[in-house]
Amino acid sequence: MDGGLDQYLFRDRLQLNATYFYTHLGTLIDFGTTLNDPFGRSFGYLNRRGGQARGVEVSVSSRPASFLDLTGSYSFTKSNQASPTSAGTTRVLGLADHQFSVGVTARPTARIGLHAVVAGTSSHDFPVFGLTFAIPPATVRFPGYARVDLTGTYTFYRGDRGRAQWVARVENLLNREYYHGGFLAPKATVRSGVRFDF
Repeated sequence: MDGGLDQYLFRDRLQLNATYFYTHLGTLIDFGTTLNDPFGRSFGYLNRRGGQARGVEVSVSSRPASFLDLTGSYSFTKSNQASPTSAGTTRVLGLADHQFSVGVTARPTARIGLHAVVAGTSSHDFPVFGLTFAIPPATVRFPGYARVDLTGTYTFYRGDRGRAQWVARVENLLNREYYHGGFLAPKATVRSGVRFDF
């Protein structure tokens, strides 16, 4: 079950959202080793006891001026399974308890757009190299992180049937070291190109 509330304030210049969710799974389908399998399999799909997940999501968005948008969101998730994981806890692997993001979009002129976002997550347990086949079979607690991304656009053509933009994006602007999905994520990365909308 889940339930939420949306509220607009100040002539729709401010929007607040809040959602609570709760899920209980009696049984789930997993993939792994099958002990005492009646079909003689050593691994495959099998039924396991489920678990429960609950949490809260809140977000806010605002347009204080025609050229400026502000957004923010936060999620708290408490997700546990019936039996301990390879990390020795009942916390679901790969899922952080806390996640957040803060974004700013500015349009100083009709042709130029700038967007900055800070996103982060708290520490979480994750099998090295993935959830299905961990090589070696080890589970690591990865520390939380926050990263900054910056995107700029310049519209050099706008017509009745479309537009063309030059786009430049810097991911992990502060060159932080962090892990995603069990792998070391790239440090600061720059991408640029031309986008056509029609």
